[in-house]
Amino acid sequence: MTHKQERLKEILPEQRDGTISSVIIMPDKLEFETQNPNERVFIMLRAHLANNLSWIITGIVFSTIPPVALYFLSLMQLNLDSTPFFRESYIVVALMLWYLLVFTSSFMKFLTWYFNIYVITSERVMDFDFNPFAYHKISEASLDNIVDATQESIGFLPMFFDYGDVYIQTAGERREFDFLSVPRPSWVRDKIMDLRDLMVRQPV
Repeated sequence: MTHKQERLKEILPEQRDGTISSVIIMPDKLEFETQNPNERVFIMLRAHLANNLSWIITGIVFSTIPPVALYFLSLMQLNLDSTPFFRESYIVVALMLWYLLVFTSSFMKFLTWYFNIYVITSERVMDFDFNPFAYHKISEASLDNIVDATQESIGFLPMFFDYGDVYIQTAGERREFDFLSVPRPSWVRDKIMDLRDLMVRQPV
């Protein structure tokens, strides 16, 4: 094992993997179209899982509205059968459409979270922006163009769950890269700078 490899193992001693993990170190299955032959993926990041709480709670709330509404209507003992709009077949169709909309909205939120990733390789940092049925954008900056990295956590939830934003200053055309709402932002910042110092001097 070379000195460079030993130093890399010191920087990234942990091995984390998982399909829906927010932090994956040395992912074996991650490849991308513009990856160079000897380029290694060191870290893949997603926004912290806590960022999904809003749409998960919203989906649960909207899923409970129909049964709650039907329950209160039954308590009121209204003669709904005489109203064309409240015929049983119409109610079934309305419920199906309602839950389809709730599921579709939640699923799109999940896809947005899952496919919006940040990648740190042996050569660059990359930002994959994905919006279902809208756009897919990839931005990147070479490690040797990174000047500095800072982290910021504002608010109760980011402080409680330990996530925040990492701002990467570069000397390239795009002056700043933003890794938003990533877990352990101080750790991410340190690893970016450590990997830059290691890889710019001599590739593994």
